[in-house]
Amino acid sequence: AYCYLNHGVALDGLGRYDEAEVKFKEAYRLTPRNIHVLFHYARFLVDRRGKCADAIPFFKASVEGSGGRYPAADYRLGACYGKEKKWPEAVAAIRRALAVEPESSYGWFTLGTTQLEAGDLVGGEASFLRQLEIDPKNVQGWYNLGVLRIRRLDFGAARVALGKTIELDPKSEQAWYNLTFVAEKLGDRNLAREATQKLLAIQPKNVDYL
Repeated sequence: AYCYLNHGVALDGLGRYDEAEVKFKEAYRLTPRNIHVLFHYARFLVDRRGKCADAIPFFKASVEGSGGRYPAADYRLGACYGKEKKWPEAVAAIRRALAVEPESSYGWFTLGTTQLEAGDLVGGEASFLRQLEIDPKNVQGWYNLGVLRIRRLDFGAARVALGKTIELDPKSEQAWYNLTFVAEKLGDRNLAREATQKLLAIQPKNVDYL
């Protein structure tokens, strides 16, 4: 089975997807409970075929076969549940992965992003803050926290998060753009002017910033 599995991985890497799928299916036929076969076939279904719904049972079986200790499969399972708008299942999968690796910056970021998409702004903020305790220089984490705080209408706190984003990445167009919105909500004309000037410096031909 591992020969078929590895052959499938190699063919996938070469872009020979139809041939790869044949190999993955044969590996699965030979060992339908092998957690690695299940994971890689499910990953193939998502990445190459765009079939998240079809991949869910395979990711789920790989997690169950590992006794709930296969974070990579759970993160993928959470992503697929998210695409299906099954938010409780998505969050549960990611939390299970975090139970195995509780110091994972990626895991907390993924949980925060999923909660943000699901509309759980309180939970999402807590997850992003935990991520940023672990990885305080994570630009995307600060940016997502800023976006979440805008959605919570907490513009003062959003300003802090977006300020950290810009501190780490001065050329972050999206951060400066959102900061102009925050500045207007706070009535801070100086900040709004500065943010607009930065946007023009980054994208001088964008007429929307004039």
